[in-house]
Amino acid sequence: MSESNIMPRWQRVYFAASAWVIGFAGAYCAAQWGEWPKLTYFPLARKWEFWEMPPSPLPMPYIGLVLWGVGGGLVAAAMIWIVSGRISKRSDREIRLVSAWTLSAFAFSGLFYTWNLWPF
Repeated sequence: MSESNIMPRWQRVYFAASAWVIGFAGAYCAAQWGEWPKLTYFPLARKWEFWEMPPSPLPMPYIGLVLWGVGGGLVAAAMIWIVSGRISKRSDREIRLVSAWTLSAFAFSGLFYTWNLWPF
């Protein structure tokens, strides 16, 4: 691959950051929807436990959901960082497509979070 065709560093960073947002949103929503075990804080007992679904509405599983999201974001960003080092630079059209996917993932995960808070 010629020197002028190598992906610039700013594109690698941009794609990795976008992958982090998409990975965070995906893992966060999947952990809640799939009822994966998450770190949950029980404020009355002052203890931490892993639960799929807490036994009552009082425990706080949000920290565990955020940890799932951070893990998913790190995995996605690392994969894209490794792969993007071996491909050529991307066009403006591809960069705009990645931007659209990133904004969509952020918006849909926000809507999913809001839907989960809705009192049903």
